[in-house]
Amino acid sequence: MTLPPLVSVVIPTRDRWGMLRATLATVLAQRDVSLEVLVVDDGSSAAPVRFPDDHRIRLLRQERSQGVAEARNAGLAAARAPFVAFTDDDDLWAPDKLSVQLRAMGRTGAAWSSCSAVVVDDEMHIQRTQPASETGDVGSRVLATNVVPGGGSGVVADTGLVRRLGGFDPSFQMVADWDLWIRLGLAAPLVAVDRPLLAYRVHAGGMSSRHDRTYDELRALEAKYAEERASRGVEMNWPRIELWLADRLQRSGDRTGAARSFLRSHPVIGRFKSITRATEALVWPEAHHFRNVRRGRRVPAAWRDQVETWLVPGQDPAERLDAVVRPSPLPTPGVTLRRPDPSRPAAR
Repeated sequence: MTLPPLVSVVIPTRDRWGMLRATLATVLAQRDVSLEVLVVDDGSSAAPVRFPDDHRIRLLRQERSQGVAEARNAGLAAARAPFVAFTDDDDLWAPDKLSVQLRAMGRTGAAWSSCSAVVVDDEMHIQRTQPASETGDVGSRVLATNVVPGGGSGVVADTGLVRRLGGFDPSFQMVADWDLWIRLGLAAPLVAVDRPLLAYRVHAGGMSSRHDRTYDELRALEAKYAEERASRGVEMNWPRIELWLADRLQRSGDRTGAARSFLRSHPVIGRFKSITRATEALVWPEAHHFRNVRRGRRVPAAWRDQVETWLVPGQDPAERLDAVVRPSPLPTPGVTLRRPDPSRPAAR
């Protein structure tokens, strides 16, 4: 007998079917949890070449691209399970990610959960770590800066709560996940699992390498919660945000932008280091590769041992997909999504 899904996993994608296969390999390999997978095709120009034939997968198609927030909301609207998990189409999960987070939620009564993450390159080599946030009331902390690791790929939450909060705000793209984490943090305590259950993949085509609207979105996010911040005596931690931006700008080849952000991050890393990093960004933009190698060597052995039980350096996880599911051209039947129902509550 097929169990009803306990978790709905929402994966937005657009013209990245090869990367999606690797992500699916790790999602479908989840242990000790019944799940459904909602792959939301946000207006891809081509159909997937090879897609797994698995009863747990539903492919939802948007005929034209509406952005990652709307794609996630489409998956949220179609979710049938009491819990929902989100992952981007290029990130990778440990096989016990969902079960560990669900047990933590059950043990504490928390309505949402995050986990620690490792940042990996295209060859699956670990570059650095992203430790979990503190457990409990994180409202003030997440108003100041995004303390939830792993972008949009680490959170598991009560489906009803996420819907009541309005899902993802479609006016955001780069910070859409942070915006929802703020509303979750203000609404309910978080339980954070301090285990590296997520591999956040950094590559040239990722959203984190595109920055044309990032500052506009950050200013809009600042304005959106200005009253809440004022009531709590909290300000956005711009120096830490600038450090986050500097790394991404350097990776995307924006020398001037990276240098400017490094200089603005001096309250976090110190004035000498900020000047050094800014100079480095201008004259040696590839330096971040060597810095990541050094960071990778400093990853605690316990974390590396855990991750390398499921993530093999140099091996694409999609190579293991055939051992999990039987591939076929497309899941059937496909579903074409219409414009969102205007009666559905909008994001606050």
